[in-house]
Amino acid sequence: MLEPTYVEVIDGRANIQAVFSASKGAKVAGVLVTEGKVTRNSLVRVRRGKDILADSTVASPQQI
Repeated sequence: MLEPTYVEVIDGRANIQAVFSASKGAKVAGVLVTEGKVTRNSLVRVRRGKDILADSTVASPQQI
């Protein structure tokens, strides 16, 4: 049986501008999209340099 092959596809890139505290200890990141697009339920990876800080999903994107 063949093992599945996973390919990481990057839809966009963003820079974190600010981090806010939300209810129940959750954190919300205010970001500026610099390339591509970000959509609801997209999987995101927060990185600092080559270190991965968090893997999460986009809950409610809002445009200003």
